[in-house]
Amino acid sequence: MPEKAIRDSKETGDSPLGNCVDWFRTNRNSLLAFARLQASGDLDADDLLAETIKQIARALADKRVSDSPDDLTPYAFTTIRHTAITWRRRNTNRRCSEQNYSTEAEATEQIQPWMSVSEDTDYLKNRLQEKLLQLPVELAEIIIMKTWSELSFSEIARITNTAKSTVDSRYRDALARLRKMLREDPIFY
Repeated sequence: MPEKAIRDSKETGDSPLGNCVDWFRTNRNSLLAFARLQASGDLDADDLLAETIKQIARALADKRVSDSPDDLTPYAFTTIRHTAITWRRRNTNRRCSEQNYSTEAEATEQIQPWMSVSEDTDYLKNRLQEKLLQLPVELAEIIIMKTWSELSFSEIARITNTAKSTVDSRYRDALARLRKMLREDPIFY
């Protein structure tokens, strides 16, 4: 779906995303992982990423952000985060009533992998992903931004609107928790 948003904006002829396609292809997995963390499901994550692409296109057209990767990456993470918060606020009541009906569907929902590794390690990859998703969101999002997008602590601090020292301590806390969870899992040790 995010690819469709890029394609649609390119077809209109006045796409400010033209120069950003390579940037998106490079960062798609980390953006999607972050969107999955922020969203309630994979479909919502795709929608969230598509909405982010649209907002980036608007911001580029209005010259609120440059097409430099140094500007686009933090802007994209911030947009995903803010859009997810807005959607959660808007849908809280609706989701509560729907949750009663969708309990069975959620039980059968599978976690979609978002790490790029060989097929031999699919099981380990899924286990690691499960462990990462067990972390609190504020810790997991820092791991994703630092590891998959290679953002600095300063950039992550701007995106999450927290102090750099807070980001650093959350990162260390997240790594310690992951390490503990992995040590308790016989698959990893």
